[in-house]
Amino acid sequence: MPSLETHGHFFLKSLLVFLAICNCSYFSVSAQEEDISPSLLESRKVFKVDPTEGTQQLADHPLQAALKIAHQTAERIDREVNDYTCDLVMRERIRGRLSNIYLAQIKLRFQERDGSTAAKPFSVYLHFAAPSKVKGREVLYVHNQNDGKLLARNGGESHLKDITISMVPNSKRAMRGRHYPVTEIGIENIIERLIEEAQRTMQIDRERRECQVRIIENARIEGRLCRCVQVGFPEKRENLKFHLVRVFLDNETGLPIRYAAYSWPREAGAAPRLIEEYTFLNLKVNVGLSDTDFDRENPTYNFYSGKEASAEAAHPQSNQDN
Repeated sequence: MPSLETHGHFFLKSLLVFLAICNCSYFSVSAQEEDISPSLLESRKVFKVDPTEGTQQLADHPLQAALKIAHQTAERIDREVNDYTCDLVMRERIRGRLSNIYLAQIKLRFQERDGSTAAKPFSVYLHFAAPSKVKGREVLYVHNQNDGKLLARNGGESHLKDITISMVPNSKRAMRGRHYPVTEIGIENIIERLIEEAQRTMQIDRERRECQVRIIENARIEGRLCRCVQVGFPEKRENLKFHLVRVFLDNETGLPIRYAAYSWPREAGAAPRLIEEYTFLNLKVNVGLSDTDFDRENPTYNFYSGKEASAEAAHPQSNQDN
């Protein structure tokens, strides 16, 4: 595992890069853009539709362009990716307040797809490097192990940094300061959420057709050329969650390396408000992660070696997340 000093240097560099990304105009992502013409949309239909007015309305909806790309990406991940490591840079708005930028190293292994009882389970390990209040925090989750609970070492700078707690992944304590549980982390879930949200909002927008889709070529994330899929709704309507969503797909791998979602500006002419962003840097796929990478006894990890406390019995943390 890279040293914390290395992570700290990387974090400072990433912080400057991503603050610049988030503060830029949301129409200035790329050097080139691809106009989505009706004929192009027609060629990108995703679903085999029934000959009814309703399904025909959805068949040529502008969101189909984004949906087709999302489906292709999801299929590629399912077909080609067994595991990966990366550095996750993330920020979320919780109860109206934008959190600090968090930096964590991720190891993630998908469940084997052979259907055997000996198949390797879905597994994820995170080690936080920043901010300082969670530095050294570790989270470990292996499907169907530890009674379905995750294992978390507190980290941070207080005297409670070495406390290790078991928690249900979607419990209130485990979800404090987070939009999603650890079981829904990673590039695969980003694409799945994009597909689900696109299908839902397509129903809302089936009559008005206000959705704006832009396929932006030659965008860059940390110097890597990407294809940016941007979906926007200029008007705030009931049941619409986001004003603008961007997904950046690495040109070389075809995999998502950044997702960002924004709400509508509070006043005319103001910038959109960031709701959540996740950027997957130094993404390396199929590195051959083993059971040792998801074992609490791994000598490079710092989980308490005895019996950990349960979330209900543990003392309150002194350095809670935003």
